[in-house]
Amino acid sequence: MPDPNASQLTVKVKNDMSIAFNDGSTEQDTPIKAIDIASTLRPKLEAMQANQDKVVFVEFEEAVPWSEVVGTMDTIRSIASDINHDDIKVALKFKEEEAKQP
Repeated sequence: MPDPNASQLTVKVKNDMSIAFNDGSTEQDTPIKAIDIASTLRPKLEAMQANQDKVVFVEFEEAVPWSEVVGTMDTIRSIASDINHDDIKVALKFKEEEAKQP
């Protein structure tokens, strides 16, 4: 059973290189600038309890260059306070391809 107090933080990188953030409290995404990823996530992550896993999902649209995806993930990991940056886990969300109709 999912933890009702858990937050699912998601950063979405769109084809036009715009960024959206969702903290899981609503289905509505909030547009943010790429430069504001860390300042947007930091308070959300700091508000989590010490025993709570700090996981941020990165979702990207198909045309986004891989370098942008990796750069976004690196930015998120840089927020971690520990030396190895293991304090925050970053996970990629992949969209399953829809089955083609014959």
